[in-house]
Amino acid sequence: MPKPIEVRDLRIFGDESSHTGDKDFLTYGTLSCDGKNLNTVVAELESASGGSASEFKWNHLKSRNRGRYLRFATTILQLLEGNGALWYRCVVI
Repeated sequence: MPKPIEVRDLRIFGDESSHTGDKDFLTYGTLSCDGKNLNTVVAELESASGGSASEFKWNHLKSRNRGRYLRFATTILQLLEGNGALWYRCVVI
C-alpha cells in the first residue's frame, strides 16, 4: 500500500541582492519556517526589531539604531540554531 502524502505548510520569504548595476554576483537568500511556527517567529523578530520586522535595509544602519539591528540579527541566528524554527538558504550566481 502506498505511503500517504503528507501536506506541509512551509512559509518562505526571500530577497535578492546586487541585481542591478555593475555587480559581478547576484545573491538570493531565503528564510523559511513551518506555518505552525510563523506566529512565534514573527513575534520574536518584531520584538527584537522594536516594531515591524517587514524589512531591514543594512545600508541604513546608523550608530543610533545599531543595537536594534544587532538584536534583530542575533534573534535570527538564535532561531536558526535553536529549535529549528527557522531555516536559511542562499544561492550566489
